[in-house]
Amino acid sequence: RGAGMGNAGGKQGGGGSLEGRDVRQLDQRVSQQLAKGVKYNLKILIRGERKCGKSQLLRRLQGLPFQSEYTPTPEICTAHLIWDVPDSGGECVKVEIWDVVDRGIKPDVQWAGVTGTGGKEQEDQKDAEVVLLDAATINVYQGCDGVIVVFDPSRRETFDYAAKLVRSASADTPVLVLSNFRDKGGSQDVGRSEVEQLVKGRKRACFLELSCLHGFGVDDVRAFFQVPYIVMRLKSAQRSLKTTEEVVDKQRDRLDAHSDTLNYDVHCKQWQAGGAARARQQAQRMQATQKKAKEAREQQGLDPVSPGGTKQRLVDIKTLVPAPRIDANAPDLGQEVASFNTGKIDEAFFSSDDEIEGKVAAIPQSDEDDEEGGVPPVALAGDEDAPAGA
Repeated sequence: RGAGMGNAGGKQGGGGSLEGRDVRQLDQRVSQQLAKGVKYNLKILIRGERKCGKSQLLRRLQGLPFQSEYTPTPEICTAHLIWDVPDSGGECVKVEIWDVVDRGIKPDVQWAGVTGTGGKEQEDQKDAEVVLLDAATINVYQGCDGVIVVFDPSRRETFDYAAKLVRSASADTPVLVLSNFRDKGGSQDVGRSEVEQLVKGRKRACFLELSCLHGFGVDDVRAFFQVPYIVMRLKSAQRSLKTTEEVVDKQRDRLDAHSDTLNYDVHCKQWQAGGAARARQQAQRMQATQKKAKEAREQQGLDPVSPGGTKQRLVDIKTLVPAPRIDANAPDLGQEVASFNTGKIDEAFFSSDDEIEGKVAAIPQSDEDDEEGGVPPVALAGDEDAPAGA
């Protein structure tokens, strides 16, 4: 929707040539940001009489230095800025700013060749091909999100024209009225109260003072971008809400119309006549489809899709078992076992049960044991735990 795709360049219309026009490439930062993609675009117009500082304001918004020499702007120029929305978590918006010219100035071009009439016919033909991009040839308000109106307080006619532009803008379009040349002294033809009265009659209008020479008020102009941005978001939400309500109403009407045609008796007859079979066939087709999808996932080594929508590749369990940890300072157990000394084994270790039974002796009973009715324990001869004298 731009009249030019340069930082401050115009665009030839009507099939004419771009030769001699001030057409520039996009700023590198803007190009990089646009390559990443932006969610929202803003179109802002800068309007006002000539010699009010519209072009210098456009330069200041781009971060360019002030130009003291005045050069008339021949036709509409545009600039593309990447504006960081405050308190949005890093969201960026592409702002397309139009320096609007009400009446364009034809470029001074020397045409080659002459005719028998002194070149007049060729000159008229070339002039007819030149189509200037100004407010008289295109609708600058189409797709507009905000308007900045600039005037010179020392020139009454510039304020009268600014007031006309403010009143002609749509009621829901944010408007910023700028009183430029704050750096100049002397008397002013337009008082502050008069400007405040102008913006007071609009819901989305505000007033600021500006000095492009010293950069006064430029940051406030950038802050104004947030007003059309919020209005644009509001309109988008309203459109989305309206669409949602239309879908809900349409679905409700559909269900109401369907409920009027429902008949339980007719449904039972249809069900007995083949409706149940068709329902089973449909269920079988759904199961077959799910089975094919599962087999395809297994062939690709993918698990079924999780509720979050992510897929996980199957991994062999052996790859998940960690390798054994080897400690260089640990003792060598193999050497310890090899050097273990079992000692000398006594021949009695290999004695038979008969030989062991021959060494069993009974411990004589004492009087106390007889009185208590206890049974004396039996011990092996030579047992260390046997009582003394046994």
